[in-house]
Amino acid sequence: MKYPQIVACLVTGTIGCIFILIGESTPQWITYGSTLTAGLFTACGVNGCVSYIAEGGIIPAKAFVVIGFLTSAAGLIVLIVYYCKHLRNDTTHKILSMVTAVLFIIAAVASLIGPIIFATSGKSLFETAFERKMDLGYSFALTIVGAIITAIAGALALIHRLGLQN
Repeated sequence: MKYPQIVACLVTGTIGCIFILIGESTPQWITYGSTLTAGLFTACGVNGCVSYIAEGGIIPAKAFVVIGFLTSAAGLIVLIVYYCKHLRNDTTHKILSMVTAVLFIIAAVASLIGPIIFATSGKSLFETAFERKMDLGYSFALTIVGAIITAIAGALALIHRLGLQN
């Protein structure tokens, strides 16, 4: 394999993007036992799930996580275009590899800021609304793991870019 960083970046970028997507869309950002859970878009109880209107710290948390996912997906698209162009005629498009690295790093930062905002202000809103102490759930953790994996993809793209001949 001529450029293993590209393949590793493609694999880690895909995994990171999927983790961020699952984390943002599942209703397990905050839990109270198995009876009450809430995500960025829905809250679930014993009678089912309902969408809710976000307020306070939940709004910027949602925004950052969605921006992180969209930026990660854009990074994957640019990386696939770069990979196809690179394999077809073995020419290097240095700007595409740099754009990929920047997009993945922006995605990682945005996907980390969202959970930080949620943990610092969004969690207390749910605890006040439901009148009980709640724990952070697996969706919260998946988003953070996805952000870390996406940062690794960005680093791999940057390493590949720095290894290209001028």
